[in-house]
Amino acid sequence: MTVDSAGPGPAVRRHRGKILYQLLFLCLVIGIGPLVVSSRKLMNINQRTIESGILNSHTQLAAATADSVEAFLARVRESLQGVSRFQGMVKGLDVGQRQNILIHFLDSYDYLYGLKVLDGSGAEISDVSRSGARQLWDQVGEQGRREAFERAMDGRAFIGSPFVTSGFGHAFMSISVPLRDEQGVVKGAFLAIVSLESIQAHVSRIRIGSSGQAYLVDGRGKVIAHRDLEMVRRRENLSDLEIVGNYLQAGQTVGSVPFRDRQGREMLGAYDLIDDVGWGVVIEQLRDEAYHSLHEMRRQTVIWVVLGALLAVGIGGTFARKISSPIHKLAEKSLAVAAGDFKQRIELKTRNEIGQLAETYNYMTEQLDLYDRNMRDLFISTIKSLAAAIDAKDPYTRGHSDRVARYSLAIAREMGLDKDTLERVQIAALLHDIGKIGIDDAVLRKPDRLTDEEFAIIKRHPAMGANIMEPIKQLKDIIPGMRHHHEAFDGNGYPEGLAGGEIPLIARIIAVADTFDAMTSDRLYQKAMDDNFVVKTLMRLSGTRYDPKMVQAFIAAHPKIRQHRVTPVKA
Repeated sequence: MTVDSAGPGPAVRRHRGKILYQLLFLCLVIGIGPLVVSSRKLMNINQRTIESGILNSHTQLAAATADSVEAFLARVRESLQGVSRFQGMVKGLDVGQRQNILIHFLDSYDYLYGLKVLDGSGAEISDVSRSGARQLWDQVGEQGRREAFERAMDGRAFIGSPFVTSGFGHAFMSISVPLRDEQGVVKGAFLAIVSLESIQAHVSRIRIGSSGQAYLVDGRGKVIAHRDLEMVRRRENLSDLEIVGNYLQAGQTVGSVPFRDRQGREMLGAYDLIDDVGWGVVIEQLRDEAYHSLHEMRRQTVIWVVLGALLAVGIGGTFARKISSPIHKLAEKSLAVAAGDFKQRIELKTRNEIGQLAETYNYMTEQLDLYDRNMRDLFISTIKSLAAAIDAKDPYTRGHSDRVARYSLAIAREMGLDKDTLERVQIAALLHDIGKIGIDDAVLRKPDRLTDEEFAIIKRHPAMGANIMEPIKQLKDIIPGMRHHHEAFDGNGYPEGLAGGEIPLIARIIAVADTFDAMTSDRLYQKAMDDNFVVKTLMRLSGTRYDPKMVQAFIAAHPKIRQHRVTPVKA
């Protein structure tokens, strides 16, 4: 543009320039300033949330791994104690009989490599080992065997320090339990060499991102299980690592810390202590990899802030007021989405960038809503698959958990329970028998009447299932229904003998559905019963075994159940 130097043009031009700059500055301050401030606050909030989530996930993984190791050690002790209770192991059996029992026991458990029976004087009266495993006893040594014997003679189980030997890619340990007579008097010791190969395999499979890993160390910081087999073979001492030193020195059972590895790299990790043996599970991951999403969030935030500034400059101050209203709506809707309401949509009748942003936002919320529904469907499908896997342990109970879930839903719907409660009923019913994963198949599939001891084992499955699911915090409202589905309304049930309203509502519903399916299905010990007979039985036990309200709701829903028209909860 050309301006006459004698006219008012230059003054006007300077005046317009000032207004433009002021307006643009005002637009930047009003439009970008709050965005920058809010972005920083949201970034700080998100950073704390992400950091907390990372450390929590590491802590939970460490705790879950420690639980797996503890469960393995418990299984080993229980199996040895089972044989140690066999009367006559020290006296009353000849050498051949005792040898045959030990050989059968050794063949039954692939983690056992050697067994010894010592009498009360410490003399060896029986000894069996797998081929090529004799050298393992040499590793234990005379002092190790003596310590194991003395601990057993004191009436206690003993677990020795892990060790490695040539020819094997994993660690071993020695363990002993006392041998008692019928009066419970200790008469000798039962010693075993146990392979830690399953623990090695479990630890090796753990991956956190591309760099994260888990490992297991003993009370001196020496490696027991690690992805790097050479470190296992060398029994590498990791006590100089900060995270290992933390649990060794402090004796804490669980924790999560940032630390540096031997190369000086910044790491994030967590640890959990296995109390009985003093071992520690350690989870570690490179800090930069763990915080990748945080770095990406910062980068994206910077990009969008810069784009927002350019947009504000391009639109100009005259559109500031028009822009503020849609942004305010977007902020409100975003907060609603952040709170979990993915149904939020923005209605704007404009075709400019704000309208495009609204369409993008709506598309985003639609995708979030779809993702949320898909994740719920995936979760339910996973639960069903898990329940089916448990049911498959016994061909006579195949489909049992799914049917119990459908019957439980029918009862709950008849009672008019809300959608969230229906979903909890369905999940708890699907998982109600998951504790049977820890019950020996020989007990589960036994065709004859169970002994008192075997029935006591079966009765542990509700509590075992609850303990398995307990680390999953999202299932805290589900677990009571699993734990107490075998409680009786009159207080004569198990595992805690709850009565009446003390029993969780979901557990009372599952109890009726579980009984109906058990009685109307073919089992090893019974043929399927007629529906009408089962209904009469439920009515007869109403008020003693079952909640009368649940029984009445079941009777009302029974016609639908017979026609198999009960459908699962939709996300």
